[in-house]
Amino acid sequence: MALRDHVSTRLSSDERRRIVEIVRSSKGRPSNLSDRQRKELQSLVAKAEPREMVKTVATSGLASRFRRRR
Repeated sequence: MALRDHVSTRLSSDERRRIVEIVRSSKGRPSNLSDRQRKELQSLVAKAEPREMVKTVATSGLASRFRRRR
């Protein structure tokens, strides 16, 4: 849920849809993208602020369940 909330507040529905289109057309392989598509995808991912997303998820209550116990 934290991931969905983070992305939905930072990207519009059109931008989220465009990310899916680019990844789908490349079949998950960066080599299948044109330079223009690669730059567009990089800018959309940067706009989603992945570092902030990791911080949000890491500090959530769910993350404590996955900590290694000794």
